[in-house]
Amino acid sequence: PELMEAVGLYPYELILLSNVSTGQRAETYVLPGKRGMRQIELNGAMARIGAVGDRVIVMAFADFAPAELDGHRPRVVALDAQNRIVERIDYAPIHVE
Repeated sequence: PELMEAVGLYPYELILLSNVSTGQRAETYVLPGKRGMRQIELNGAMARIGAVGDRVIVMAFADFAPAELDGHRPRVVALDAQNRIVERIDYAPIHVE
């Protein structure tokens, strides 16, 4: 749950998962794990596109009307091999004129 909270992901939210180690991509959804475990698990059919130790990118997208987009700040975190947050990338708010 801590990783989800850090970037604003919600349970069952649709994500695009990119496996940097294999080059594969697939859509799936987010489920919270046990607090404090910092696990990123691939379950079910998704388990076939990755293995323990693979580096992955988790991407979530949103569809905004122009008025809703104003002030939005993308949230990005970088993790180490133990899935600890080592960097928070702070993007400037988006401004729509």
